[in-house]
Amino acid sequence: MSELDCDDDLSADYNDYEIRDSDEDTEDASETDVVLKYDNTDNEYTEIKEQIYRDKLATLKDQLIQLEAGLHPEYVRKIRRLEQLYEERVLLDEVFLAFENERIEREYISEKRSAVREFEERKVELKESLLSE
Repeated sequence: MSELDCDDDLSADYNDYEIRDSDEDTEDASETDVVLKYDNTDNEYTEIKEQIYRDKLATLKDQLIQLEAGLHPEYVRKIRRLEQLYEERVLLDEVFLAFENERIEREYISEKRSAVREFEERKVELKESLLSE
């Protein structure tokens, strides 16, 4: 082997080393890019989550304000339903009360007639008893 051949071999080895070193640098750069992209994606995800949280919190605060003012749609709907049920119940109670009053009045009149009839019958019996003695 000549000295020139040896230099060519060294040169080839050096060139291989440079190529491998360059590949490693490229891989390191790619890994860094991946980490940066992941961090950016993670940051974007976190920002989106925080924005959703803030939006939801703002919505809940608005609903609380509406509720305290008595204007929340679901609250108003349920209050109307309760008022309707209350009015129906009051109406049914009034109808029941009127029915019970009429029933009691009829029962009173019936018992009064019965008492008057018994009184008259007993009165007749006593008169007959006195006359027969």
